[in-house]
Amino acid sequence: PVNDLRTGPVFDRSQVRQWLARRRGGVPNVLAMLNISRAAGVSTVTVALAEVLAADFRKRVLVVDLDPQMGSTLRLLGPERWKKVNGRGRTIVRVFEDALAGIPDRKRVKPSSLLVRGASPVADARTLDLLPSSLDLLDVLERWQRAPTGPLHTVDPTSILRNALGTLIEEYEYVLVDCPCDLGAVCFENGCCAPDCDGKDCGDDGCGGTCGNCL
Repeated sequence: PVNDLRTGPVFDRSQVRQWLARRRGGVPNVLAMLNISRAAGVSTVTVALAEVLAADFRKRVLVVDLDPQMGSTLRLLGPERWKKVNGRGRTIVRVFEDALAGIPDRKRVKPSSLLVRGASPVADARTLDLLPSSLDLLDVLERWQRAPTGPLHTVDPTSILRNALGTLIEEYEYVLVDCPCDLGAVCFENGCCAPDCDGKDCGDDGCGGTCGNCL
């Protein structure tokens, strides 16, 4: 509302109501689904919740899969359908690749073009859309760790994701973000979750943070 209303830090009640009225369902509920333990069923819960919201409560739901293991993506699309989507480069990887390549904002891929509409196989959950993940996200995360840092080379994947989604999420009443268990660059910095990595930073074992134990 700040950018649209331009009223500064203090909002006028009537303007806020007018702004909400222009939206199809008000402000979307954005939920980050995560657990620092591996195989904790986060993707299963994410998809189940999304399908219940869409099928039983008739809500418009978007699932954003940030997990390179593609749990939510595979549960919704299945392997064969995912291969076709990934082969066309229609995954969330494009959002981060464009940012890493330094492509100007106005020329970057539109996330709306990457969506799989009506992604759920559940007939009554046709209002469930998916921004799918890919194994290629592992490479993107590795490149992000090597990206230059500092005041002139700041890389902020969280802001990039937020800006990329922009007004897209306003089409939905619920946005469920399936986060990876490693709490990597998109969620937090220097996360490491596997039991044999406890107390260490990713890369301490010489893997550079790219082995299965750290991811």
